Amino acid sequence: MAWPRTPDAAWYVNYAMVLSTVIVIGLGLVYMWIGKPYDHGKAPAGDAWKVSR
Repeated sequence: MAWPRTPDAAWYVNYAMVLSTVIVIGLGLVYMWIGKPYDHGKAPAGDAWKVSR
């Protein structure tokens, strides 16, 4: 899917899959870096349920 198939087309047409993947992953990393959604939890540490056997 990421291999360029039409050499006479523009570069962004040939590499659209690679380009869009890099953009999506890059935006996700920026969101994780700036927004820190993993750090906004209200649950106390060690709140896992105990499993009785």
